[in-house]
Amino acid sequence: MEEKLINNNTDESGSRTYAYSILFMATFFWGFQTVPLKFLLQEWTAQTITFVRYFLLGGMILSWLYYKRGTVMPPREVWKPLLAMALCLVLNNMIQIAGMKYTTVVNATLISAANPVNTAIFSWLLLRERISGLAWIGIFLSFTGVLTVVSNGELSVVTEARFGFGDVLVYVGICFWSLYAVSTPQVLKYISVPMATGWSAFIAAWLALFFNFFTDQIGVVPLSRLGAVCFLFVLICGGLLANLFWNKGVEMVGPAVAAMFSNILPIIGIISGYYIMGDEITISKAIGAALVLCGVRIATKYT
Repeated sequence: MEEKLINNNTDESGSRTYAYSILFMATFFWGFQTVPLKFLLQEWTAQTITFVRYFLLGGMILSWLYYKRGTVMPPREVWKPLLAMALCLVLNNMIQIAGMKYTTVVNATLISAANPVNTAIFSWLLLRERISGLAWIGIFLSFTGVLTVVSNGELSVVTEARFGFGDVLVYVGICFWSLYAVSTPQVLKYISVPMATGWSAFIAAWLALFFNFFTDQIGVVPLSRLGAVCFLFVLICGGLLANLFWNKGVEMVGPAVAAMFSNILPIIGIISGYYIMGDEITISKAIGAALVLCGVRIATKYT
């Protein structure tokens, strides 16, 4: 009996280690992804990137599933949460990527660090998950940090609502990503991680094409060599691998625990933005980053 208990504990520990490892890799890819996206936005629009990326991503995964299983059709019960998942995915990508065109890599990744707090709030509102008093303190600290980042430490920017357009877009995109994370467990009740990832991506691509009727922003033109390399990173690392890793991690440990891995986004963003893009790191941004990380740590620990 004792030996069995030890084996079970070892299996559980190994399982959580595996989940944490793939969540770390997913977040690492997304944290570095802001750099190739900045280059890619010089050649393609945000909607073009979103459509092509998810059309290819969904097509690759669903084709592989059809080859392996002979069918890819999910059950009827999953379509409603799957559509909600895909809608949040496409809105997150189009809005957040568009925002990156008007802000720095450092700002975008620092603002993205508020994702765990947003996920906790949406889990509380939509899934009725309990949030403790200490978690609310963490939420307050994190939002204070986000305001410090987007205002660059100038109180007048906050009081007069003079936020950078790109900063606001990035934050709105983050809110849709939090909704995506909250909706994922509802989908994974019925279908596997690859099928959920493939269908949500494929539907997101067609939703992006639908939105194009109102915005006329999709225009696929040949990419330069640098643009092609950046797109391959966005497609393979930031798309295929990161989404599969993330959805599997959410299935194993839940959205709230998975979301705390966004803590490493500011570190990756600051390093890549500073060394590759030459983005400035001010004292205000450093203080804002510290507040965001402290707030996220408190909120995720006590949620």
